Amino acid sequence: MKIWQVLARGEGFHRNGSAMCFELSGFVSAADPNAAFAKAVHIATQDYVEIGQAEQPGFPRAVINVEEVQECSGMPVHQLDKIEILWFGEQEA
Repeated sequence: MKIWQVLARGEGFHRNGSAMCFELSGFVSAADPNAAFAKAVHIATQDYVEIGQAEQPGFPRAVINVEEVQECSGMPVHQLDKIEILWFGEQEA
C-alpha cells in the first residue's frame, strides 16, 4: 500500500435545502490513485450521506471531480484515512 493525498471537488449536491458544493481533502492508504480516490469518497460518504447523491442515476446529478491524487511519504499514521469536507453554496464557487 502507498499513501496518497487526495483533493476533489463536488458540485450540484442538495444539503439542508440548498444547492451546495464541497472540497474534499485528506490522506489515504491505497494500492493506486484510482483506489485512493474511491476510498476517500467512501470515507466521506460515511460522514456526509449527501455525497451519495453522486451515485444516483439520471441527469442532472451531483458530481465529484478529482482535482489531484499525489503519492506522499512520511505521513503520520494518525492522519491516514481521514477526510475533511468543506461545504459552501454554489453561488460562492
